[in-house]
Amino acid sequence: MVNIKNHYRNNNKFSKICQVGWRSILRNLIFIFFILILVKIPAGQAGLIDELNRQIEEQSAKQKELEKQAKEYQKVIDVKRGEIKTLNNEIAIFNAQIRKLEIEEELTEDKISQTQLEILRLGYGLDQAEEDIVSQKEILGEIIRTIDQYDETNDLEIILQSDNLSDFFSQMAYIEGLQTKTQESIDNLKYLKNKMSQDKESEEDKKEELEGLKKQLSDKQNSLNSQRISRQTFLDYTKGEEKKYQQLLANIEAQKRSILGDLNRLIQLKADELARLKEQQEKPPQEYWASLDWYYNQTNPAWAKTTIGITNSTLADYGCAVADVAMVFSYLGERINPAQLAKEPIFSYDLIVWPKKWNSIQCLNCPPPHKEPIDWFRLDREIGAGYPVIVFVKANGRGAGHYVVVHHKTKDGRYVVHDPMFGPNIYLDSTRAYISSLYKTTTSIDQMIIYR
Repeated sequence: MVNIKNHYRNNNKFSKICQVGWRSILRNLIFIFFILILVKIPAGQAGLIDELNRQIEEQSAKQKELEKQAKEYQKVIDVKRGEIKTLNNEIAIFNAQIRKLEIEEELTEDKISQTQLEILRLGYGLDQAEEDIVSQKEILGEIIRTIDQYDETNDLEIILQSDNLSDFFSQMAYIEGLQTKTQESIDNLKYLKNKMSQDKESEEDKKEELEGLKKQLSDKQNSLNSQRISRQTFLDYTKGEEKKYQQLLANIEAQKRSILGDLNRLIQLKADELARLKEQQEKPPQEYWASLDWYYNQTNPAWAKTTIGITNSTLADYGCAVADVAMVFSYLGERINPAQLAKEPIFSYDLIVWPKKWNSIQCLNCPPPHKEPIDWFRLDREIGAGYPVIVFVKANGRGAGHYVVVHHKTKDGRYVVHDPMFGPNIYLDSTRAYISSLYKTTTSIDQMIIYR
């Protein structure tokens, strides 16, 4: 009678299995099985990530408290502005505004810190994901090598090598469990790669957010510094005298009457009429367009509600002169936006002021007279030499008007402007047409301001 066990022992294929050692293969399978389970447990930098999470939560809680404080100071400002205008009230508003800016500065600093922590957390998470991916690949490689060895035999050979049927079925159960875990490992690899891709995108978004916050912090610091200087300028001028403060208010009211302060409101009320008129307006040829890099619209949401100096007047309503000066200064190399300029000491108690000197920039005709007609030849020389000129579009019969920046003259003699209300690179004639339509009057140009 043939000895079956001896037959298989003499078989070349079976000899090969015996050389490998089935029980050795099984031990590898069991080892890999448990590694697959353990690899899901966070390791390495998990404790560090937990600490980062704790710090981020602390920053968030602190920010909520700072935001609450800032709102309280805004309430104080709103209440004081609603009261009778007195010197003491104005000083109280200054103090509240400065304290609010100090809180907002601290709040922005905290947001920067939190964003940096979030970037760090994402970085550690990416490192951990890369390590997990490498581990999963190594384990899968070992599984594949072991399964290849197993595939070289068959169930009968395994039975002959088993001590009993229970041993055989245990081995089969291990193999089935390993196959399940193998699929889970493959799925986990896909998940890790997808998550790592998403985390990399999140990391880039956070870095962009960080740069934006740094810019906000710089703006807050500039505003805070300007507000402190404005307060001191105000105190030095009034010297605690109510009479001098009331004179400042009277000056502001006079300036308000010279600007079409309801222009923004009228544009909204007569939107349909204005849209029809806009369709009729020609657009200047592109060769006469100026860069948008130095164009500022006074109704830009970033600063529309910013008040000018100590007044309650906003840039959206009364900021054409401020926006024009900001445009010209930015064009000439002294970059500043309307919100920043509105809080400079020179605008502490003026809606319209033409700085005689601003670092390297000088006004050539300040204080600029209201004179009709203006010196058109001088205007042509300035823009021909590459220097934009601010002009005043007067609504005849109303004693008020609107400021724009002239930057080009076409071959057919038409002027092209950056208008802080109606838009960039439009004809001066278009600005005049809009104002004439909105106020049912004629217009004239009776003032120009020249900077170099």
